[in-house]
Amino acid sequence: MRFTFKKEERLYGHAALENVYENGRHLHGNNIKILFLEVPQSNFPVCRVVFSVPKRNFKKAVDRNLIKRRMREVYRNHKHILYEHLAEKQKSIHIYLMYSSKQIISFEELKENVVGALQLLANRVN
Repeated sequence: MRFTFKKEERLYGHAALENVYENGRHLHGNNIKILFLEVPQSNFPVCRVVFSVPKRNFKKAVDRNLIKRRMREVYRNHKHILYEHLAEKQKSIHIYLMYSSKQIISFEELKENVVGALQLLANRVN
């Protein structure tokens, strides 16, 4: 598996995001909240993801972008955890990863939190 994060893997569009937000299931990890929705298999990648950092907690766009950039990097390097599990079960999902801490944590701590959240998600998908 290549460690890339292409546009096809990104979840975007108001309708798609709203669908995950309203109909998805919730999981909580350390500093990470996950909303996910199982979708029918399609020609899209197995997993489509969006990253979110609330403006309420981080007023400066620089801080929000830093956290999102770090989350994307961790996801890009560890998405194989989820992809292998989903390919085995022949499932496809949309994921909404939200940062829930009130302060900026170190990259290493964020890495542990996101990897733990991905493992939790992989175990929770039917």
